[in-house]
Amino acid sequence: MLNKINKQILPMLETLGDALGQYLELPSEKLLGEIAVFIDAIIAPLAGEGEDAVALSEKLKVALLSPVHDTVELAYIEFCETVAALPVQYKAVFLPYYDNTWDSLQSIYESFAADPMFVTEIIIIPIKRNTPSGDKHVYEDYLTPQGIPNTHYDQYDFETDMPDIVFYNQPYDGVNYPKFQSQNIRPHAGLMVYVPYYLYRHRPWGAIEQQRLTSTTQLPGHDNADVFVVQGESFLKNYAKRSRNGSKFVALGNPKCDNIYEHMQDYPRYPEWDDKTAGKTVFLLNTHYTSVVNGTYKRFLPFLLEKIEQNEEMALIWRPHPQSFLMFDENNQTQESEELNSFLDRVRSHPRMVLDRTINSASAIMYSAAVLSQDSSIVSESMYADKPVFLFDKNPNEALPDGLTYDEITKRLARIRRTDAEKLLLFSAVCYYGFESDMPEEAYHDEFFNQLPLTRFMDEIGSGIDSKKQPRSLYREQTFANLEGTCGRAIYNYIVSLLQTDE
Repeated sequence: MLNKINKQILPMLETLGDALGQYLELPSEKLLGEIAVFIDAIIAPLAGEGEDAVALSEKLKVALLSPVHDTVELAYIEFCETVAALPVQYKAVFLPYYDNTWDSLQSIYESFAADPMFVTEIIIIPIKRNTPSGDKHVYEDYLTPQGIPNTHYDQYDFETDMPDIVFYNQPYDGVNYPKFQSQNIRPHAGLMVYVPYYLYRHRPWGAIEQQRLTSTTQLPGHDNADVFVVQGESFLKNYAKRSRNGSKFVALGNPKCDNIYEHMQDYPRYPEWDDKTAGKTVFLLNTHYTSVVNGTYKRFLPFLLEKIEQNEEMALIWRPHPQSFLMFDENNQTQESEELNSFLDRVRSHPRMVLDRTINSASAIMYSAAVLSQDSSIVSESMYADKPVFLFDKNPNEALPDGLTYDEITKRLARIRRTDAEKLLLFSAVCYYGFESDMPEEAYHDEFFNQLPLTRFMDEIGSGIDSKKQPRSLYREQTFANLEGTCGRAIYNYIVSLLQTDE
């Protein structure tokens, strides 16, 4: 029986015992009828799974017709013991949203769905997105085509279902419909478990990270969680003491890594991609949707495309953030949308370029020898997959807001007396930097571009040089728990242990 039914029935059994005592002291037809109805109410939720209990309930009702104290008491005890011995199942609900965020819950779901102790249900939640043309309702049932059953959000009610566990990966209640805002789920859920939809990137603590503290650890979805799953020890060390939710952190890893690990062994291949990339050094370009809004992608994309076009040994996979395609209405032919579509068409039509619109980034990462990216969770996904990464970011030697450079901060951290295992590597040690995307547009020209670290990086990767492979390996160990694709199972084990402790 479901745990919520078990919680309802156990106090009902105590009430039944009190009623039986009153009846034995002063039998009456009225009280007998009320007790019979009450016994039926206890049995009703057990239909189909408590046949022995149903039979014993009838035996108890028969004993009440000729009430003998010992006979009724024995029948009551036998009935209670049989009901209490029924296996208890816990209800686990999963609330993914965008199709490309399901991978942060998938391996957890698979672990719980495989255990008969749990009843699982998935509800893809709708999202409201603010775009230049107004709010857009974003919802797609992307799981049914994969053979994964799920419930439409209009058909699910938390107050009725009263789930024991809710797993969710959307902490921004402002874009959630009221029904799925964490504070509205909280009164009806036993245990709320937040699993980030993204992978964390470790940076030096300072003004930059201070700005990220709220968005990383102090949103409504974080505040209303009982368990906050984080991907590794570096997250704990960087945030646990600074976040009001630090006491909830458990470093069990992010199931997105399980998905990437699986793809590292065997990943979907596409004939068109194979035709365009075969025998080439493939670069994955990842652009964030904000670069479409502010136009910064236009600062580097023309030069990058020209670099690929001029080098027949190189190929490109461009993966724009899915939100990029919501920022411009296809029917609204503004200059910005025309410019974006021009670049998209240029990539689609080139014999060595691919436009990636697939749900999961893992194939694009695995096709690639290296990744070119703006600050994004794909950076960490690529790190986990052990791919060299070039960040379109300021030069790491430029001064940070607190007056230090990345190199200076790295040296200071190295001087702190810690064991080697406690020292945290920074992105400056494991990523390649150098394209200064905030420079004036007039500063860009072919000669300048040819001297950029990006150009040198692409040429080195094309020659098989990866100078940061060793520090990247150490960074992976510090940043990702359960590296061997076992994050979902570790989360399952942890939650089961909590349930057993509560018992």
